[in-house]
Amino acid sequence: MIINSDEVGFASYCRYHKTSTFYDKNVYLLSVKNTPGVTLAETMLENYNVEQYIPQDILKSIRNKELILAIDMPYEALYSIIDRVYNSLIIRQQLPSSQILFIGSSKQLAEYNKEKAQQLQIEPIHYEFFSYWEKEESYRYKNNTNIEFPNTCKFTKKQKKFLCLNRQWRYHRLALLCLLYEKNLVDQSYYSFLNPYNLSRKDKAYGNITDEGMRKIYESTGVEFHPTLKIAKMQTVVAGHVYANTCPNNTLDDVWDITFKETLDNYPNIKDNLNKGYNVYKKLPLNLDDTSINLRHDKKDTLFAHAHTNNILLYPYYKNSLFSVVTNTHFDSKYPIWLEEKIFKPIFFKHPFILVGTYKNLEFLKSLGYKTFSNVIDETYDDIVNDGERLLYISNEIERLCNMNESQTNEFLQECHDIVE
Repeated sequence: MIINSDEVGFASYCRYHKTSTFYDKNVYLLSVKNTPGVTLAETMLENYNVEQYIPQDILKSIRNKELILAIDMPYEALYSIIDRVYNSLIIRQQLPSSQILFIGSSKQLAEYNKEKAQQLQIEPIHYEFFSYWEKEESYRYKNNTNIEFPNTCKFTKKQKKFLCLNRQWRYHRLALLCLLYEKNLVDQSYYSFLNPYNLSRKDKAYGNITDEGMRKIYESTGVEFHPTLKIAKMQTVVAGHVYANTCPNNTLDDVWDITFKETLDNYPNIKDNLNKGYNVYKKLPLNLDDTSINLRHDKKDTLFAHAHTNNILLYPYYKNSLFSVVTNTHFDSKYPIWLEEKIFKPIFFKHPFILVGTYKNLEFLKSLGYKTFSNVIDETYDDIVNDGERLLYISNEIERLCNMNESQTNEFLQECHDIVE
């Protein structure tokens, strides 16, 4: 029984009951709902002590083995989060590991949990896997629309070769953009890559999309707007890049130079390839949405990336492109394998994809029962350990797909149609 069910979100409550084997125990559930002011992920990182969100009497009961502490955090995957549980709760607070349950979305974190406990020569905490973003995107897809979108592989006339959604700047996303620019592929795509200083505001912008704004987005991509679409109230968060507030003049040149240099340091073995794409920053921002269209009821002049947050708006871009290039939040080998919301968007829209993720990320997706496109897309990139080499291989495969002739394209779509149905 969850003793603080009135404090936690309904989703956390449901996740616990779907995963937990502690049905006969009294449980204190720690979720984002009862860590006000910061996310639960942040409480697990260096600047916060997670125990400050747990009342002293609860800590005492856990210590005395009268309560189970369940930590619901399946929406992030970082090794440091597991470190934080051990350092904050087990070592500092002397909580018995047998009384702690962690609900996470990475099976690699489950293995790391065992390794961490072995290092400390103690019993590992309980770890239970929950595919959070798979369930979340399924819910969003079903609840943002009351129509069934058709298989996007059925449509042979495409305006663009691929779709690539990016919001926050990250090294692998910047590197891939440079590689594709050098190959003259960016203009053949629906590509979003905004200026960081447009996204660096500390405030968050909220707004409801207008019927007319959505109609214009559909029309701009040549897709019929369905008047029966159910418009969901939508929250658009203005996200930023870490360097946007630290560069001397907060200009695009400053941010690009600093981030590009660090990208080269991150992938030294493809430095020459990346340097050839350096000038892509002159094309920024790459806006997926037409920002001249009024998308908000309050008509405030703010830059948005609506298509990232609303499945209804995404459909025209999927319909009018051959395949998706999905750039995960995590790419480098220092991160555990996990599946984010980004990969489930093309899955629900029945759109072929290349997954720009960590080593063996695609294999993990297959382990959950999903089919991928190895018969038409060279997916051996998933087996490349070196991050730079994996990026380069992915860019070469994107180029090959973009260079298919009409006959090859039709065969590609037919093969993909059979897979997604």
